[in-house]
Amino acid sequence: MDALHLPWPLLFAALHLQFFTLHYLFASQTAHTGALYTAFLSLMLAGGVPPKLAAMSLAYCVCLFGSLTHYASGQAAVYVGSGYLSLKEVFYCGAVCGAAALALWGTAGMAWWKVLGWW
Repeated sequence: MDALHLPWPLLFAALHLQFFTLHYLFASQTAHTGALYTAFLSLMLAGGVPPKLAAMSLAYCVCLFGSLTHYASGQAAVYVGSGYLSLKEVFYCGAVCGAAALALWGTAGMAWWKVLGWW
């Protein structure tokens, strides 16, 4: 982490993007969180990210995973299995909504967390 010489806000953004996109490799929110939350939190803390901001933002990021793919959570499988959405639609909507949520949290969310004194 030190070799990258990144300021903590840039490191924070890069790690969040990786944490979020890695969910495509996991079959459940629980498995992803159990495997990666502590590791990413440790990386953020080592990089100088304020502790409360690091812990809470990763926890909030976990809430977005359920809509990314048809296997991301139990309820997501129902939409595909019932024929309500096609697999292509689920991946497209998941990517668009995930990108929009990350953009919103990265702008308005960061401003709000600053007001709350988290960083």
